[in-house]
Amino acid sequence: MARQLSYLAEKHGLLPNSQFGGRPGRTTEQALLVLSSAIDQAWYKYKVVTLIAFDLNSASNRVTRKWITSFMSDRHANIGFDDFRTETELLVHAGLAQGSPLSPILFAFFNADLVDQPVNSHGGASAFIDDYFRWRVGSSVEGNVAKIQSEDVPRIEEWARRTRVLLRRGED
Repeated sequence: MARQLSYLAEKHGLLPNSQFGGRPGRTTEQALLVLSSAIDQAWYKYKVVTLIAFDLNSASNRVTRKWITSFMSDRHANIGFDDFRTETELLVHAGLAQGSPLSPILFAFFNADLVDQPVNSHGGASAFIDDYFRWRVGSSVEGNVAKIQSEDVPRIEEWARRTRVLLRRGED
């Protein structure tokens, strides 16, 4: 199911080009190359690059259930180590199953509208699974920060409110 969904997403261009991780052939190195290329191009033109980074904390638990009810329903878990094991209990607010091959592609759809921003000479956005980067290119740090604060942060915070995702700014 994961391979089929991933294949269809790539074939029909359903996900932003600047979204990496959980997709075939889209590695951490490629995500960093997009950013380093933008920095190189800006510096070549004597411009300044300003970046804001967020970790989408607990985001996989926020993926809307209506997308894939059977995958996210009736999940149980227990905790075990050495000879100790707890009773198996129902996970009431289970999100995407970490380690499932289906979870990364489902998460890519979940945050696609956050990541879907043009990458051009004025800035861009990129994500690797739950790590999101937004950068601005301009003639001064002050100008870039003003745009980030007036345009980007409100857009990111609105997305986080709508999806109920907690944001951690560059703490990793």
